[in-house]
Amino acid sequence: MSCKISTFSRPMELDPARHKSLRLPWDILMELLPYTISYEPGSRLFRGTLSRLMQTCRTLYFKGIPLLLQGEIILPTWESIYSFSDFILLSDPHESQRRADLIRWMYIPISPKDGINIIKGWPEVFNLDTYARDRFSHLLELTRNVERLHFATLEIFMDPTPPHLLDADPDMLDMPDCPFTDNMMELSRLTELQVDEMGALGEGLVNQLYSAPLAVVSLTWDWYRKRAALLNNISNLLYPYIHTLTTLSINDSNSWFMLPDDDFPGNQVFHNVHTLNLTGGTCDFLAESIMHTLPNLKHLTWNCRDQPDDSTLPRDERDRLMNMNGIDDRGEGWGWEVLETFRCCIRGAFTLGLMCKVNAWDAEVLTPDRINQLQEVLTESQVDHLKLLVLMDRFTDLEVRRIFDVGDEQMFDNITLKRLDITFVWSFGLEKDMLGDDVMDAIVNCLSRLPSLEHLNFSISDYTGTRFLETRHTRDLAQRFAETLPQLRNMTLHCHGECEGYSLPIKGWKVAEINGWKIVEEVDPTEMLDGPLRTYNKRA
Repeated sequence: MSCKISTFSRPMELDPARHKSLRLPWDILMELLPYTISYEPGSRLFRGTLSRLMQTCRTLYFKGIPLLLQGEIILPTWESIYSFSDFILLSDPHESQRRADLIRWMYIPISPKDGINIIKGWPEVFNLDTYARDRFSHLLELTRNVERLHFATLEIFMDPTPPHLLDADPDMLDMPDCPFTDNMMELSRLTELQVDEMGALGEGLVNQLYSAPLAVVSLTWDWYRKRAALLNNISNLLYPYIHTLTTLSINDSNSWFMLPDDDFPGNQVFHNVHTLNLTGGTCDFLAESIMHTLPNLKHLTWNCRDQPDDSTLPRDERDRLMNMNGIDDRGEGWGWEVLETFRCCIRGAFTLGLMCKVNAWDAEVLTPDRINQLQEVLTESQVDHLKLLVLMDRFTDLEVRRIFDVGDEQMFDNITLKRLDITFVWSFGLEKDMLGDDVMDAIVNCLSRLPSLEHLNFSISDYTGTRFLETRHTRDLAQRFAETLPQLRNMTLHCHGECEGYSLPIKGWKVAEINGWKIVEEVDPTEMLDGPLRTYNKRA
């Protein structure tokens, strides 16, 4: 149900016989304004609600403008840039602050594929994108307080840009002398920059934002566009921000970090970067170069390509040995001491040859051919918290029981897992000759190889049709885990899936000991689901 809201300033104006709409004093509505919009993720309080309330009277209109300009401002078309610029460039004596000064965060998802727009009713020679581009450049000149900018591409604002120049070597190009580049270079409060499609001119501009104290940078190179070679590597591209950069995200078929050379001896070290996100690339680049460039890294995410078969194993061994030798040659104590969070497929983590401790590792998907690599990483990095998705269809003869069975007693002692988030899923269902109880026995046997485990988040799919956690009471399974794992303190159990919308609620269990006997008590599972990986994900 919706209602019309209007304002009144004197009690005598409120006459129910004359006014059928809901009428509230404007001063009360002014107090309500901040509660009509929220920029928190998942909120359903949008700008539309606030803007409708602003239309009720002039006072509320000007009061709502600062609220309207908070949060991310998305300008998806040339038309939106044109109209938004008009709105921002307006001035009124009732406003205590320039509208342009209120802007902190803008996202402009316009790319060359959006084409040319002609204003209806205007001469055909008048292109809206050209006019709006000039308007946006002027807007940048005024928005000196902007802190976050997100572009689909930079080149589109650096017109004219002939297509053959988009992939050119920036060392061979002169930076276009245009209002956009000049105004970008004057943004002295810009701390976050994201560009979804980098080209040669874009690299040149990013390398020259000397006024910006950039702390968070995210850059993407499309697969079809060859990488422009500005000074040949990321380290030099972002060198102007060597003292301010803290978070770096690179999306490219090859992520490139280089060791110091004669031209830049020791200067390519970003001591303040604590978070690195890499997307794409193969598993054959040097971990040594990243460790040199980012010596104080704490959070590493690498979304590399994996091949779910054993054809890569010889090459993986070669890459791992190369990385480990490179790190060893640096001497004892060189490299990272601890990674707080690490997100990477098992193959990628194996080839990196990390010798540092890892507090929390999201290892993504496990298939049988990656078991040995998983065990190697767990023993070398002494992982405390592991997140794992086990594709049960790929395992035969219940070999899932050997996931953590390293065999060698000395290596077994090096697996010090304290927290495990593990999910077992089937894509095609349980084999006809395999009993559900046998599968559960194999899973319990698998986890029994983790005597140091204190927290367990266990999840299993219902694609098998047997619905393990429905036919087998969850308390019985919790009791079995408690008796098998000597250090276990609490756990959550969950059966999930898409079959007929079936999903059991997550059950939480606390382990207690009475007179030498382990017992389980059902508790609220919410707090048990939190952990280093989930906490880092919220913060990111």
